[in-house]
Amino acid sequence: MRSRSESNETSDNGTLFQRQIFEERAKEGRPEPALGFGDSAHWRSLDDPSEPPDTNCSLSVLDGNLRVRVDLGGDEHPPARCEADAEKIAAAAIAAAASS
Repeated sequence: MRSRSESNETSDNGTLFQRQIFEERAKEGRPEPALGFGDSAHWRSLDDPSEPPDTNCSLSVLDGNLRVRVDLGGDEHPPARCEADAEKIAAAAIAAAASS
């Protein structure tokens, strides 16, 4: 089972550390406040030349000390439905981690 930080104090479980990294990277993207799961989420900017050219969307979700990143693209995930697909995959990944 994953642990969660109950305060803003540094803890051995890495939750605070993961949150700090996540929040720093989130500044470069677009916030996603309405997922209904996770503690925080953002859509990553795809303007970075290091991103694969066929990536249509990239979602990062933080839940406790777990960070899930879903990058989708190609014909299987066209721009019209990419974000909806990424949300479903991220939700399934977080649910799977919570049940283990």
